[in-house]
Amino acid sequence: GGPAEGYTGGARAGSGAALSPEEQERVDYGRALRSVQEAAERRLGPAGLPDISLDLPNLALSLRRQFGFSENSEYADGAAELDLCGQVAAALAACNAVLRDRGEDPLHIAVDGHTWHRQPREEVRERSRRRADRVARDIAAALHRHPDNWLSGPEVAALFAAAGHGGDHGKGSQVELRVLTPSEARAHRRAAEAAAAAAERAE
Repeated sequence: GGPAEGYTGGARAGSGAALSPEEQERVDYGRALRSVQEAAERRLGPAGLPDISLDLPNLALSLRRQFGFSENSEYADGAAELDLCGQVAAALAACNAVLRDRGEDPLHIAVDGHTWHRQPREEVRERSRRRADRVARDIAAALHRHPDNWLSGPEVAALFAAAGHGGDHGKGSQVELRVLTPSEARAHRRAAEAAAAAAERAE
């Protein structure tokens, strides 16, 4: 497999100097994913999903409602939050099925946790990371169970990168879902493989 058809892998000749190579890659990849979104939305049907909308040209999945958490980073309403994870998984399964049919790589997703709180910044970042980790694990589990999924459990888990932020992004308390570019996905895979190798050496 490889990146989405139409993706050029970086800045194009004549595109001007206004964008960095990383920014141009985002623009190019988003443009290449436009037809993937159209095909995925057809797979999902006219009703779509009540709380999720695809925004692949902008490398995002938009949540119409946010995940709710209690103070200890558990879900405020387990059934409602797991339902939201299932909707995200269904959206990703539709996209990945389109990409598989085209011989292209599945989407890699960054799950970014943001928490507004007056605690010290590092504590807030850790709380945000725990929330992002929980959401990423539950989306991955739902995606692995989805009938359109063909990837193994570890392969599905490797599609997700969770991170917490210290409340300095002006985003309040929320979870964001971003599509990683192919370069970002490769960097995530290398980091995950290095961490796994280090854990094995430590045992």
